Amino acid sequence: MQGTSTNVGTTLGQVEASELETKLAAWNILERRVEDNLALVPDIVTLNVGGTTFQTAKGTLLRVDGSYFHALLGSGLWAPTQEGAYFLDLDPVVFRHVLLFLHTGDVSMVGLTFVERTVFKSMMKSLNLDGLKGWQWHPTDDFTLSTDSRTIARSATSTRNVFDVGAVAELPPCGSCRIRVDNVDGPFRIGLGTITDQDDRSRPRRNQCYLYESDGRFFNKNHHVQSSALPNLKTGDVVTIRRAPLRIGFAVNDDLPFHVELVDPSEELVLVVGMYRIGTKLTSVD
Repeated sequence: MQGTSTNVGTTLGQVEASELETKLAAWNILERRVEDNLALVPDIVTLNVGGTTFQTAKGTLLRVDGSYFHALLGSGLWAPTQEGAYFLDLDPVVFRHVLLFLHTGDVSMVGLTFVERTVFKSMMKSLNLDGLKGWQWHPTDDFTLSTDSRTIARSATSTRNVFDVGAVAELPPCGSCRIRVDNVDGPFRIGLGTITDQDDRSRPRRNQCYLYESDGRFFNKNHHVQSSALPNLKTGDVVTIRRAPLRIGFAVNDDLPFHVELVDPSEELVLVVGMYRIGTKLTSVD
């Protein structure tokens, strides 16, 4: 019986090994076919995106392995039109930012409206481009950054008043973010603000911001105090900030949000933070 069991086990092992070799051989054939198809694509690729023509290097489109472009161009089934352009039924204004990501590896949504940012997020997902990672604070001399620039704290060497607004980060394309209060040492402010061309990129003007102060007060644009049901913030709290087309919502620990109407629904907003003392620390938890 033992000999029979050994023979059966050996036979099964041989069958599995044979099946694996067959699958690997088929995979190698497929890979060679993909490489052959990609080699046939011109070095300069013309795209017709929603009626707008774009030209870019083949290597740019193929920068991300496993992307929509890699799959279609590698399949040999995506044929150009009679004019020699590959057609994409996408918004050309938003697609420019997709190309910028493929060129630089960085996601930029500067100049996009709230609706266009939502379209951008969907477009990146449909093209299977992995660029929308968690948001990060911009570097500044007044704050120290850690945890891949997702944690921010007042710098011990900072000498200027950065309680009003001291650091910024681009609002994620989904229009919402979650910030955890890791430690509290004195008052601080978080919210959304507008940066004009005349402003310091690391310090937008206070009267151009919607600010939630840690003592529960809320400051509208022009620094007007607006009554709210927001609580005092303490260590461990998580603040959710969500921008909608006409208003902004602030919620603590998934409680009911406090909403404020936007003064200008078309304006571009960035995340802002200000801290009075060194010990306060905040972290993005998206």
